[in-house]
Amino acid sequence: MTLINALETYRDEEQFKFGHPPQSRYADLFSINEYYQFSFVRNPWDRLCSAFFFLRRGGINEGDRKACEKLNLKQISFYDFVMNHDPYKSHLHFRPQYTFFNHDFLQVNVFKFENLQSNFDLVCEKINISAISLPHKNKTEKKHYSEYYNEDMISAVQEKYSKDIELFKYEFNE
Repeated sequence: MTLINALETYRDEEQFKFGHPPQSRYADLFSINEYYQFSFVRNPWDRLCSAFFFLRRGGINEGDRKACEKLNLKQISFYDFVMNHDPYKSHLHFRPQYTFFNHDFLQVNVFKFENLQSNFDLVCEKINISAISLPHKNKTEKKHYSEYYNEDMISAVQEKYSKDIELFKYEFNE
């Protein structure tokens, strides 16, 4: 949400709403190849852990609360969720990140969430706006993600999110 807040003054309320839209939604609204395109991705193990506990807490909106209920997150363990969920049939917080891109996502500058501020500064420089310090919002109070995983869980995420791991060059506990 911090990027959304930072870029709020630059969006057209009538034409576009922020959220987690796939690149194809932008293509439906704009001639996207005429625009500077960027996106942030996150370590799949960290993202899965963070999203699980964020939604389990109720998230920030009604859609998040419904996802928590539908996925039964308050009744199952993180282990059971990791081992049994299908990321392609799950809530958007658990979908593989590559699915948010069109087929030719090489036109998009993909940055890593782990370097959010420095990469956001680069985006601001590129689009010629003043960089601001991004606050950390929606922070989930939890241990480092690596402490939630055992070997079976690490392997399950590696298998389920293999394309994200390969495309965005992630490793467990980096």
